[in-house]
Amino acid sequence: MNTPALADDFIALKKITLLYVLVALFTIVSCQDDPCDGVACLNGGLCNEGSCLCASGYEGDDCATEQRTKFIATYNFNESCTGGEYNYVAELSASVGTVTQVRIINFAALTATEIIGVVSGSDVNIPQQYFAFEGEQWGIVGTGHLASSGLTIVYTLTFPNGSLDECTAFGIAQ
Repeated sequence: MNTPALADDFIALKKITLLYVLVALFTIVSCQDDPCDGVACLNGGLCNEGSCLCASGYEGDDCATEQRTKFIATYNFNESCTGGEYNYVAELSASVGTVTQVRIINFAALTATEIIGVVSGSDVNIPQQYFAFEGEQWGIVGTGHLASSGLTIVYTLTFPNGSLDECTAFGIAQ
């Protein structure tokens, strides 16, 4: 009996067997259902393993809901600042900008002012911005969070003379 020839035949048989196993596994894996079949992700969302990954500004199972819609309301604000306590009504509405923006009107008890907030999930960021009030330039920057109890915004107001007022505002939707 020729032992080296038998060993070569055995190695060739192992390779062929491995090839058949790999072909069988590939066939089984490729026959599985695509988890994204029938999943429609709206507004630029993408399906991943059967779930939608939403584009910025959208949420929900199918990405159909704008995140900012939960912020849009008229709020009764109570706020505490280094300069005093204030109560006022402010309105958050859809901005004319991107789907992630909201307009905040009459915020900080400053009548007829408008600032822009940027929404991400349940958070709102008020980037540094300036606005006119009573003919003078004021500044504001802050962050906020929307919970079931209401909207909390922590911000810094810059007066025209450069002095600052640190504030925490809590608003309940009407």
